[in-house]
Amino acid sequence: MRPEAIPAYVSALGVIAAMYWQIREWRRASLTNRMATITSYESRFEAAEFRDLRRVAARYLLAHDATEPAGRDATKAIVNFFESIGYLFEKGMLKDEDVWQFFASWLVPYYIASEKVRAEESENDPNVYSSVGNVYLAVLAVEAKKHPTGQTSHLIAPKAVRAFLDDECKLVVRSAA
Repeated sequence: MRPEAIPAYVSALGVIAAMYWQIREWRRASLTNRMATITSYESRFEAAEFRDLRRVAARYLLAHDATEPAGRDATKAIVNFFESIGYLFEKGMLKDEDVWQFFASWLVPYYIASEKVRAEESENDPNVYSSVGNVYLAVLAVEAKKHPTGQTSHLIAPKAVRAFLDDECKLVVRSAA
């Protein structure tokens, strides 16, 4: 190597190192943004108002009482919440493992239990609730990958969904204070 080439090599190494650190910082910032987004959604889901919606929706889904508009509205609010999560997932703002970590135990049973409501709503608009379906499938795939048995029946079996809804019916609504 010629001595006059050394500065060029050092400069090239400096550019490579700077690129490495920049990419690393972009990844860290991306993770920080994803966590801020998902934890804000988790806080909303656990807020008193939403816990009340969840309780009303669970009662509605267990009773299958189509004449109960408040229960249907609460169910739609929950599915709309997960539709928003699905949208963020589709846009790359959340990863499948993020949603799995924070919402799988709620998303999966509500998705299954709300099938009739989602089907009725999609009669008027075939595109409604498409994002929640995509994130549901992604979360199930993560669950199957992470669960020791490779199965998802512990979440999707009718008995599991019913037990989940029974628990949601018993939610205590904490005060907002």
